[in-house]
Amino acid sequence: MVRTYKRKTDAGEWSQEKMKEVVNKVQSQELIEAAKIFTVPFTSLQRRVTLSKGIIKRRGGQPALDENAEKRLADWLLHFASRGFGITHEAVRKYAFEFA
Repeated sequence: MVRTYKRKTDAGEWSQEKMKEVVNKVQSQELIEAAKIFTVPFTSLQRRVTLSKGIIKRRGGQPALDENAEKRLADWLLHFASRGFGITHEAVRKYAFEFA
C-alpha cells in the first residue's frame, strides 16, 4: 500500500483565477506565448478563449442539478434522516431522480 502519493502529471494544477487572468490578457498576445508565460495548458486556454467565451465549467460531466437544487435535496434528505427514516443509497438515488 502506498503511503505517500506522488502525482505523475500536473493536469489540473492551474487555478480558475489564473485562467480568467490569462483569458483577459490574451487578447493582445498569441495563445501559445500567453500559455507559456502564465503556465496554463494551451488547449484549455484556446478552448476558453475561442469556444466558451470564458464560461467556466466543472471538470468531468456536468451536474444534472444546479447548486441551489442540490442543497435543497440535501436538506430534504437530512430532514428525513432526522425523523428516523433509514435512507439507503438506492433511496437517495430514487429521491434525487424524483427531485430532478
